[in-house]
Amino acid sequence: LEVNEVMEGLEEPAKDGAVGLMRVKCKALRDEKEGYVTLSGNQGTVYLKPYSPYAACIQKIERAIQEAGDAVKDTAKYVEQKSEELKAVRSGPLAETKAEIMRMRPRVSKVQYAHTQLKKKVAESDKKVRKTMENEKKLRQEAAEKKIAASIVEEAEALVTACAAAVNKTVAAAEALVEPKEAKEENLYNSMCESEKALGALLESIEKTQVQLTEKVDSIRAPIKGAMSEAKSNIVKLNAKMAALDSKCKKQVTAIQVARHRVVSDAHTQIAIIMREHVLGKSINIDELYTQLSEGKEVSVKALREFVEKIPDHKIPSSVLDVGLGRYSTSLTKLTFLELVEDYLHCVKD
Repeated sequence: LEVNEVMEGLEEPAKDGAVGLMRVKCKALRDEKEGYVTLSGNQGTVYLKPYSPYAACIQKIERAIQEAGDAVKDTAKYVEQKSEELKAVRSGPLAETKAEIMRMRPRVSKVQYAHTQLKKKVAESDKKVRKTMENEKKLRQEAAEKKIAASIVEEAEALVTACAAAVNKTVAAAEALVEPKEAKEENLYNSMCESEKALGALLESIEKTQVQLTEKVDSIRAPIKGAMSEAKSNIVKLNAKMAALDSKCKKQVTAIQVARHRVVSDAHTQIAIIMREHVLGKSINIDELYTQLSEGKEVSVKALREFVEKIPDHKIPSSVLDVGLGRYSTSLTKLTFLELVEDYLHCVKD
């Protein structure tokens, strides 16, 4: 192959295992011969580079201008040489030749000037075309970046929107359980536990979404400008929104935990009041009652529950018993039992 020879690529470049260099199968446009050519050497020497029809046209024009310039230069040198040789001639046929050569000198100068102007125009036109091509390339890159940026922001917004909808729904349900109502649902405690569990799962989802948003920001490589810069700014704002959702969920978790503890306390208090009223109303000896229920051991939660359920005129819902007695593991010691059925007060002012 010769320098500046143009070839057509026939296959994708592939690495030659024997030498470890990238080679490509090509066809020479000059003689249509086919073969493999190394793209670059192991020392970095480039043998082939991309070639466009415009580059081929410019190269052809430059070669033609160079050839014309060489011809003009040779002609001017020849005219100058002959003019010097015939300088002393005053008459005869050579005098006429001398006069003819002298008349050629302005024409040669005119051609030289035209050649210089043509070369200048070609250079200016090439500069304009390259600038236009560069602008078009820049516009294509910007359009591609806008498309990628829009896709990144769209995906991020979808993640945040889905998370926000889930947070609003779950928090609203939790708030309905926390806020006092005239008639609360029978299994309020269980509903609160389920709500707290849902909020916990939601906090995990928020954390995952925040990680995904951070990854999207990190995927935007430098230089960050234009559409990519705007996309990064939008994702940062979305991350701030996620932080607000995270705070909202955590606040609601605290609120429902407090409400759940209150429900447990209220249920336990209700059981204690009923037992105290029954013990006082029936003049039951507490020690004897403990001995009866404990059967020589500790009072089991099951035995205590059966006793409370049998108290006449006090129908405690099963759910209240579940919650109120749920604070005990399996049994009550005598001290714990006494705290449940006895109520003591002390005087703080005479």
